[in-house]
Amino acid sequence: MSVNTMVGIYIRLFGLLSVVTLAGIAAVYFFHIPVWVAVAVGLVLIAVKGAIVVDSFKQFMVGRNIIVMIFALTGILVLGLVLLPLLNRSDLLVGTRDISKEEGGPHGD
Repeated sequence: MSVNTMVGIYIRLFGLLSVVTLAGIAAVYFFHIPVWVAVAVGLVLIAVKGAIVVDSFKQFMVGRNIIVMIFALTGILVLGLVLLPLLNRSDLLVGTRDISKEEGGPHGD
């Protein structure tokens, strides 16, 4: 494949990713959806764009298993970061209980 052909492919890839990004931003902005739905739409768009990039660069993938493992680890870590505030809010994490409202709390109530 010539350099000019590859440059054309990457320019089209950039255009496609830009259109997907702008469509997601427009959907969130114009439809005034709740924050959790906007975050879900953003995560779906990230997954779609990641799949597009991976598909575009699949001819370079010698270590496909390593790349899949990196994507899986990234997804698990992002999920953990998303769930961390929820776990903290519902006191499922060790040592996160609010003791300031208990009798004999830190303020000597």
